[in-house]
Amino acid sequence: MPSREILDALMAVERRAKLLVDEATLEGDRRVAAAKEASELRFKSGFETASRQLTDTFVSIEAAERAKLEVELNEYRSRLEGLKLDDAAFRKACERAFIGSL
Repeated sequence: MPSREILDALMAVERRAKLLVDEATLEGDRRVAAAKEASELRFKSGFETASRQLTDTFVSIEAAERAKLEVELNEYRSRLEGLKLDDAAFRKACERAFIGSL
């Protein structure tokens, strides 16, 4: 085989090798992009699920605490309304506080 034919054959092999490398690079890039997209979708889905669960938990705890606060506030108001004003004791306390300090 003349050297020209050998060089042509080697060049053809090299071109074919370059095409295979280019195809492999494109396929690798495609797979990496697909894996990244799938990973981002899984993350987003998990994040949204966790966010919804935390929001639901927060809303239910907040509602329970508001109800508890309302009960305590109503009990406090009832106790205040049930108190009788002792004018004489109030007057004595004022005299001790203001006049007694003079």
